[in-house]
Amino acid sequence: MILVTGGSGFLGRPFCQKLALWNEPLISLDLTHSNKAPYKTLKADIRDQKEIEKVFDQHPIDTVVNLAAILESASSADPLLSFQINVEGTFNLLKLSQEHSVSRFVFGSSLAALGNPAIQETPITEDVPPQPTAVYGQTKAFVEKMGISFSSLSGFQFIAARMPIIVGPGQPTETSAWRAEIFHKLSSKGKVQIHYAPDEVIPLAHHTDIAEALTHLTLAESIDDHIFHLPFERWRVRELGRTLKEINPQLEVEYGQRRLNNSPVSVSWSKMKEKFGLSKPSLKDHLQDYKKKVDNSF
Repeated sequence: MILVTGGSGFLGRPFCQKLALWNEPLISLDLTHSNKAPYKTLKADIRDQKEIEKVFDQHPIDTVVNLAAILESASSADPLLSFQINVEGTFNLLKLSQEHSVSRFVFGSSLAALGNPAIQETPITEDVPPQPTAVYGQTKAFVEKMGISFSSLSGFQFIAARMPIIVGPGQPTETSAWRAEIFHKLSSKGKVQIHYAPDEVIPLAHHTDIAEALTHLTLAESIDDHIFHLPFERWRVRELGRTLKEINPQLEVEYGQRRLNNSPVSVSWSKMKEKFGLSKPSLKDHLQDYKKKVDNSF
């Protein structure tokens, strides 16, 4: 049985839905839960070790996928909460995985774990040592090392899936509402505020593409490596805005001044391509498909 923490979140829900399509027995665990899901959902906080321990005691969990986290903006605003959830919460899960003989632990990490090197001549691979420059990336890099240590001591497979900025339809967050709004407002008049500077280049992927990559890492028979960069596209923010207006000329796009200061400019995800045959994702296709779907529903 697969335990997915953060299973009701922006990425967790489409990931659980994909596992359900494969008829994989799973439990979605989050601070909220829904009885309408076609799989078991539980309400729990990964910071509460005793609460989580009950889940392990009552279910035959073989694989853990930890997607519960405080993201970058919220981590900067509240470093203590970021540490409690991203580090202490994951430690609770790793410890219980060790005690209950879990065979695989997949950790939702981030490209922010790499930091932003001053000089970058070639795309960064998984072999480059992480040098995080902000609280969020530091929590991710620390958990990667902690998970690998648990793996060597306990024998279970630990896999860190480093993710780009994830976009797609869903419940928008307070700090990154644009990630969902670029979809939700495609079929109506409205304003989308992308907080990055228009000339900034950012790594983007649709949540279903990330869910697919995670599914491979979760269900593969054997994986020897610990670190994987997940597939993404590099988008100049101005070009993203132009693409949105091309799909819906009535859409208004505003930009901010934010810079991608805490992640690399260029990252290689060739390992995922070579091992699983994944192709380059197309965010433009997802945007166009979503608009057609919404337009056809009226």
